[in-house]
Amino acid sequence: MKCSALGSILLGQSISLIPLAFSALALNVAAETQLSFPHTKQAADREAESQAGKGSKGDLKVAEAATDCSFASLEQDARQRELIIRICRQELSSTPEYAPAWASLGMAYKNAAQYEMAIEAYQEAVALKPDFFEAWGNLGSVYDVTKRYDKAIQCFQEAIRIKPEFAGAWFGLGLAFDDSGKYEEAIKSYQEGIRLDPHFYRAWNNLGTSYNHLKRFEDAAKAYREAIRLKPDYYRAWDGLIATYDHLGRKEEKIKTCQELTRVAPREANAWYSLGVAFEENKQLEEAIKAYEEMTRLAPKDAEGWFKLGVVYSAQGDQKKVKEAQKRLTKLDPAKAEELSQKISAP
Repeated sequence: MKCSALGSILLGQSISLIPLAFSALALNVAAETQLSFPHTKQAADREAESQAGKGSKGDLKVAEAATDCSFASLEQDARQRELIIRICRQELSSTPEYAPAWASLGMAYKNAAQYEMAIEAYQEAVALKPDFFEAWGNLGSVYDVTKRYDKAIQCFQEAIRIKPEFAGAWFGLGLAFDDSGKYEEAIKSYQEGIRLDPHFYRAWNNLGTSYNHLKRFEDAAKAYREAIRLKPDYYRAWDGLIATYDHLGRKEEKIKTCQELTRVAPREANAWYSLGVAFEENKQLEEAIKAYEEMTRLAPKDAEGWFKLGVVYSAQGDQKKVKEAQKRLTKLDPAKAEELSQKISAP
């Protein structure tokens, strides 16, 4: 197979090539608020290899376009991604009939936050291949990101109609319902995703969030706990659980949860910050100081930690340490230092 336009340019670029047979992890989601279906890359690779083996000029062009668009969907460097996108567009202009290449291009545009272009590419993919459920899901995710929730819901429902057992589409549908304030429908969608994939920790997390919207705090706590059990280093679920105990007014459980988090992630400054806040709210100032001091040790340039330390030092009457905190703050964030001065001098 001859070099594609992208292949020729890559010879003079310091871009790390990904083998054609690369297998992306079959994750249903990329983030809690942004759905992504990288199955497109696998499909494109398989089809490209098949087309390359056939040997006709048209088939080779299709294979080249598929491969180049797959590179574009995976490339993280913004300038390199833009270069690859331009080449993909050129190649697709002569081979516009290949749906997975359009879907990969859509993912590249989505990763570049060029959402209108992503929508056009995904629309082209589903027009060429109406049963392309991954493309329907990704189209739905872009509509969700751009707050066109009704369209997002329609796309996820279409993906589900084509493949009812696709847990990721149920997750996306739940997300679109949640974002549009339809929390009961969101809960049902997340529950179906979980039924299909009980280890879907992001769905458990978002289920907890929907329960919180409805003030069903006990149910929310159970959902967050399950997400944490499935993935202990999933910090978003820890944050949700801590906030839920806050809603419930369970200060001791909030402290215990924050302590658990510092054991799971001892080098995460935010974990120590949350523990400090929990202790401070419970008037356990010595413990709060220890937590904030650990936070500032891990993140010495984080002004918020020094601010909190200054407040607690002042409450303890330790003026020497208050001045140390103010000195640090003045260098990091003069406005925050002024805020601290006003706070500790207020009657």
